[in-house]
Amino acid sequence: MMGKEEELVIPAMPLRRTTAEALFGGGEAMTKRIYGYVKNGEPISEEAIEAFVREAENGYTGEQLSTARRGRGRPRLGADKKSVESVRLGSSLKSAAEQRAQADGISVSEVIRRALAQYLHGA
Repeated sequence: MMGKEEELVIPAMPLRRTTAEALFGGGEAMTKRIYGYVKNGEPISEEAIEAFVREAENGYTGEQLSTARRGRGRPRLGADKKSVESVRLGSSLKSAAEQRAQADGISVSEVIRRALAQYLHGA
């Protein structure tokens, strides 16, 4: 029990620095709003967005658009449009196609394409 003259003393916890203070030092307020980060880690600021808008408003050349990275998915096999066909193969034919593909360092699909082209064109 504590007497009338004793006081309970609780030591003060040190204040933690905020993330902004830890990153940018000091306690000054951040004045620039960050909208995200580009691949190289640089922040996207209002100035960067304004620059992106000006670039888009000026337009892009066909070359700038065609050199853009392709989307996801399989790479194209050529310029003309392709279709996907389904073929049933017996186990011996499938095994032979897999062995040929392995030996030639190509896919089974490529073995089938080459075989069909040879059959149809007699090459």
